[in-house]
Amino acid sequence: MKGLISRIAIFSDCNSPGGVWVYSLRTAKMFVADENFCSVLITHPARNDEEKKRILTASSIFNKIVYIRRPVSDFLPDIALAKEFASTINSLDIDIYIPNYRNYTYVALHWINKSVASIGVCHNNHHSYFNVIRRYITLLGGVICPNSEAATILNNDLKRFDVPINYIPHYIEPLIEGGSGLTRQSEVTQIENTDRPLSLIYFGRIEKEQKEIFELLNIVKSLQSKHQNVMLKVIGDGKEKPNFINEVKKLGLESSVTIYDAMGREDLIPFIVDSDFSIICSRYEGFCYSAAESMALGVPVACYKNNAMSDYVINMNNGIEVEWGDEDGLANNMVAISCDTQRYQSMSEAAIDTIQNDFSEVKVLSQYKAIFEKAYSKRESKYWPILRPRVEPKGSQILERVMELLGKKLGVWF
Repeated sequence: MKGLISRIAIFSDCNSPGGVWVYSLRTAKMFVADENFCSVLITHPARNDEEKKRILTASSIFNKIVYIRRPVSDFLPDIALAKEFASTINSLDIDIYIPNYRNYTYVALHWINKSVASIGVCHNNHHSYFNVIRRYITLLGGVICPNSEAATILNNDLKRFDVPINYIPHYIEPLIEGGSGLTRQSEVTQIENTDRPLSLIYFGRIEKEQKEIFELLNIVKSLQSKHQNVMLKVIGDGKEKPNFINEVKKLGLESSVTIYDAMGREDLIPFIVDSDFSIICSRYEGFCYSAAESMALGVPVACYKNNAMSDYVINMNNGIEVEWGDEDGLANNMVAISCDTQRYQSMSEAAIDTIQNDFSEVKVLSQYKAIFEKAYSKRESKYWPILRPRVEPKGSQILERVMELLGKKLGVWF
């Protein structure tokens, strides 16, 4: 690194309040807390009031914000924009660049100076994220995977490349100033009283493909057969929200399911700590902030098994984890735990301990520093295979497609 200062540029699109944006802000907070780091956000100009609010929040965290024009498509290659993006990176005099998740931010790696080390982040265990890391591995100095399964898969695939691919969970900042003064464990009283509602919460994107939002209703129905009074709070936005509202009405669950718009974390915290369990039924995750933040507040997670949850949810210790789709098993365990105050208290305390021990600023930042240092020390060795097309060939690019497939078949590139 350059002297005592390490300048880090992170790209994140302000168009969404989702996990990558949250990751970018929380990670920058972690860097800024260390006086040896200086962080720069690269994003697009705001188009509406919500994006303006996000950028205003970011401006209070990042040392600097730099704007680039928006692409025609977030997912199709844009060579001209990628070159502009690289030019922006090269003008910033930075040490580390984190492209995050857009196609053109990785294509830009071709033109970024060798004085800069680039770090990929595999935000999701969807094949599209794996494929981007695989394709650009020779231009990356390191890869961060927020769940262990992703790290194992990519290490197995890319072991012939001398690039560190490390499991590093995301940093979870203390949600309450001064410690856990407002947590579920401090609120646990008479939980075994069967007249009180069993209070559940889901907060996040309301979508079917990854989050399997409609499974929440199957869980509610299973619980209703075992508990007289069940209340589920669903907080968030997404393309499936109108359909989800209609399904709640269709199933006659309006008295048991309350739906709220997405809200800021300060407004969200009272809803979390007023819940007995935080419900996660995703098919796959990269890192589940809603699970980790619930646990940080002493609210155990009740979830279906997926690739990420087992990294921090220990079944019947700090949360509940069952096979995917086993709503009866999940319901049975929630009812059993909720009927035993001492057991619930122990689970709540274990949830807090897990986050404080494994997701702290000290622990996560030390792992980031280690991969940054290794990547930076080898930044001059990055390369691109001579005959490989710079972007994934599409449609009529017959020659490029043949070259791409031939290189993969011969094992020249992944």
